[in-house]
Amino acid sequence: MKSRFLALILTATLLVSACGFHLKGQKILPPELHTLYLAYSHFDPLTRELESRLTASGARITSKERDAPVTLKIINQNKHQQATTVGASQQTREYTLSYSVSFALLDSAGKTLAGPYSAHQQRNQVLQSSQILGATSQTEDLYDDMLKEIVSQIIDRLGSQSVRESLDKNKAASQ
Repeated sequence: MKSRFLALILTATLLVSACGFHLKGQKILPPELHTLYLAYSHFDPLTRELESRLTASGARITSKERDAPVTLKIINQNKHQQATTVGASQQTREYTLSYSVSFALLDSAGKTLAGPYSAHQQRNQVLQSSQILGATSQTEDLYDDMLKEIVSQIIDRLGSQSVRESLDKNKAASQ
């Protein structure tokens, strides 16, 4: 009985790994992206989260651009808050929060290898009159959640087939 159970578990594990299944955050990056430089402020929360998640995906992040064959450049980062509903007392009751990031992969000479790409997230924030004082904290929490989703989108894009094809095309052109 134990050997059947063990065989079943082993078979299931092999099937799941053979189909390319990976836990979230364990995105397989192309070999060209195993050593990267992040071209953005190293004190920025987006950069810190990206560095953490890329490292968890097997990438080595260099501290100097010249030490990496590929640079992940954050071209633009934008947070926006727009009032969408105003109450009878002319107080805003609902906001739409948006967060977008554009990025590209560059070679050591600064030539674009892939991109530019964009990642975007949007959330609605509804405020009750009793929540006005806590609105800032709630807004920050929503932006933090959007940042984590955007980082996931960036890493998914870096591991995508289209990025792999762009990197392969540039590699073939340089040989």
